[in-house]
Amino acid sequence: MAEHEEGTTPEAAPPTLTPSQVSGRTFRRYNLAALACGAAALAAGAPWALSGEGAQVAAHDPLGFARDARWDDGKAEVARYTAQRTIYGSPRDFELIRIAVKEPFDPAQRVKPDADRPGVLSAIKTVAVHEVPCGRAYTYRQQLICRLAQADPRRLLDATSSSQEWCGSTFVVLARKGAGFAREAHSYWDGQGDWADRIEGELWLEDQLAFTLRGLDPERAPGKVRLLPSILSNKAPATQPLEATIECKARGEEQVVPAGSFRCAHWVVTVGGQTRDYWVSEEGARPLVAFDDGVTRGQLRSLERAAYWVGR
Repeated sequence: MAEHEEGTTPEAAPPTLTPSQVSGRTFRRYNLAALACGAAALAAGAPWALSGEGAQVAAHDPLGFARDARWDDGKAEVARYTAQRTIYGSPRDFELIRIAVKEPFDPAQRVKPDADRPGVLSAIKTVAVHEVPCGRAYTYRQQLICRLAQADPRRLLDATSSSQEWCGSTFVVLARKGAGFAREAHSYWDGQGDWADRIEGELWLEDQLAFTLRGLDPERAPGKVRLLPSILSNKAPATQPLEATIECKARGEEQVVPAGSFRCAHWVVTVGGQTRDYWVSEEGARPLVAFDDGVTRGQLRSLERAAYWVGR
């Protein structure tokens, strides 16, 4: 993992979010309803169809987070972070944008269908956009998309990563196929080129943690998981899953960030002797407030629900 270096002081933060923007009060009654429905479904053992491959798994959303009514408003959650990462030996300050939106997903064709059809399921699509200035004109842009089952935000369905810089482009696809995942990569780096392989069994992708941790119950942390290292890179190594420990280190930790003050659960992910830290608000929309994943660190700057795909 790249070590962080101290960069320049970020520019002045925007005005603090109003309570209504982050509290989730508007959705509180829906949270209670969602929790009640979820508890009833789990008590009855009700299955949720989550895969075009025919798999059935029970819904798992103990906090009612991913199935909250806020995801049904047709808009996306847009979170902006003041972030820093080290690229080519120098610390770079930039704005990281994370988007989460509910969408239908056809796992057989890996597309967002225009109309309902057999095998389509409800997913939460997350997007992370890193556009980092490097030097006078050189631009370093990376984008990662993860699709997670809405009924169980731990369950990865699909992920793609693309990296574009003036040296070249790299693209990686990770798709659930049967009892495992198919992976395909196209890299401009010597020794990588074009390749494909398969990873058997269930896994979590490191890149899904920014969303998945928001839906976990701090009192019942998952413990050990099989974690595939991040695919967000300008390279495409054939990494393999590693055993990782996920635990809630503390609750009620105050985090003061450009977006305001939040009481957070502090999640620690340990893999390969290294740790990643994530602070998730325990109230309202439960945003990811701050994080340090060993490559990028950031603090929440603003949070809104918006139709981000509609031109102004």
